[in-house]
Amino acid sequence: MFWETYDIFTLKDLLIAPFYLAILYLFASFRKQNIRHESMKKYFMPAFWLRMLGCFLSVMMYQYYYHGGDMFGYHDAVTTMTNIFWDDPALGFELMTCRPETIPPTTFIEVWTSAASYIFLAYKNLLLCQIGTFVGLVTFNSCLATGLIMSYFSFVGCWKLFEVFYDLHPKLEKYLAWATLFIPSVFFWGSAGLMKDTVTTASIGYFTWGAYHLLFKGKYPIKSILFMAISFFFMFNIKPYIAIAFLPALMAWLLMSFQNKIKNETVRMLVKPVLIIGSLAVSIIMFQQIASGSEKFSPEAFLESAMVMQQDHANLGGSTYTLGTIEPTTSGMLKMAPFAIIVTLFRPYLWEARSPILLPSAFEGLLSLLLTIYVVFKTGPFRVLGTIISEPTVLFCLIFSLVFAFAVGLSAYNFGALARFKIPALPFYFIALIILMDRGNLLKLETEKEGEDGITIAKTPAPGTLISETI
Repeated sequence: MFWETYDIFTLKDLLIAPFYLAILYLFASFRKQNIRHESMKKYFMPAFWLRMLGCFLSVMMYQYYYHGGDMFGYHDAVTTMTNIFWDDPALGFELMTCRPETIPPTTFIEVWTSAASYIFLAYKNLLLCQIGTFVGLVTFNSCLATGLIMSYFSFVGCWKLFEVFYDLHPKLEKYLAWATLFIPSVFFWGSAGLMKDTVTTASIGYFTWGAYHLLFKGKYPIKSILFMAISFFFMFNIKPYIAIAFLPALMAWLLMSFQNKIKNETVRMLVKPVLIIGSLAVSIIMFQQIASGSEKFSPEAFLESAMVMQQDHANLGGSTYTLGTIEPTTSGMLKMAPFAIIVTLFRPYLWEARSPILLPSAFEGLLSLLLTIYVVFKTGPFRVLGTIISEPTVLFCLIFSLVFAFAVGLSAYNFGALARFKIPALPFYFIALIILMDRGNLLKLETEKEGEDGITIAKTPAPGTLISETI
């Protein structure tokens, strides 16, 4: 491999990265001052520093622990693209906005003879490198400095996720802060710098924020649409299964929230099954429209892609897993859904974590399993089911996390890859558990909160009445 004699962490990073870290710190400090609610401010800077630390550690991990990996290929591709831009800005800009099939012929030598030429073959890889190149132009192609800037946007995306759920359930503030900002796997892999997970983590947060404000609050229409459009573009083109998993979840969230606004209880009960069936039907139609526009999103194509990923990840060695033989049909895939979801949310088990890198993921899986068992048995399965059906936010979080967990668990087959791939599901699954525990009176909550004017108020505001205006 070319990275055996290649470095992504150099003296240039030591000279340039601290400068950009200082700038990002100033940005973060300014944003913190504009947060309206004092109770939220205490989480902002710790979460910021964790993201910056996560980026630094990820670069060190790829350089000195793995001695290679995807980050090496992306950094080499970004280096190639930035060099082309400085030699010929017009040609470089064309390269930074093209697709693999439209790469300018005049860049043939630089692109296709580079050590990481394989990066340019897939649009999802090329798109990440195009984003990295725009950032790399101002960081002099420092891998660490570029990663810090990208990780900052990932952090802001997670903060926006926190804003949304805080607005819905302000009394669960500290638990929601942990679920959205402080899950180890998320702040590590989700802020890994020049990696796909950094972009998709940011996109999920921005998209959720935009959808919530546009569809539920009726606020910031232009900004919300812009956030949703850009975020969906990145999710769909980099990791399309994230966008596809989000569609039925968002539809169910919207329709069930509408149902809860019906004041007449009889009408509300009659409408509920119609809305549930309607949300499923609309989600299926939307998925079929996506699939019809591209054969690669058909069930057969997904299964074929999953098989390829299984083989690739199995070849990586290390901690692998298997779900058994999968029938090459849609029904065969669905039969494996429970096993795929379990492996994503609860594994690797502690005895399956054969490297230090997997230990945080193993402990998160154990916590997820214990909390799930605790909620179900302490609250009761029927009450849990009733809460899921009646609470739109829980339904939204569970649909997204479970559908996503199914897709990831079916295709990873390597615990190292799974630790990265599953991070979008974790905040939503833990948020669902937190709300379920709250509805079952299993959480210790503060009885007093500080109001916007700094005066302590005895009663927690009703869900949906507070929101941080920080954008």
